[in-house]
Amino acid sequence: MTKFGQNILGSLDASVQPITRSVIKEIQRAYYSGKNKIHCVKTQALVSPTGLLIHASKPVERSIHDFQLFKISNLDELIAKENEKCELVLGFNATTLTDSGYQGIMKILPGSITPWKKFRN
Repeated sequence: MTKFGQNILGSLDASVQPITRSVIKEIQRAYYSGKNKIHCVKTQALVSPTGLLIHASKPVERSIHDFQLFKISNLDELIAKENEKCELVLGFNATTLTDSGYQGIMKILPGSITPWKKFRN
């Protein structure tokens, strides 16, 4: 068995980038995030433990949940291929670290680690 951290593939997270508001109402609705109360685009990135960018998604113009962005980005295929390589070379799956916005990723990617979300109240 290896120590935690020796088999980490990378960290996955989504980020919001503010943009200027459009004068066209339909475009305003498409780019507005009610959660952040700004007009923005959202991008997802997978970063290696050394800080190298492995994958960045295209900016998404609508308010979207992190896990939903993961599903439409087809990033699971890239991580699955890397896991297969780790399985052949090391004998176990590589770990992908995510934040609590990716609840349920463990069903799609074996070896993923997601913190528990805080319970209401």
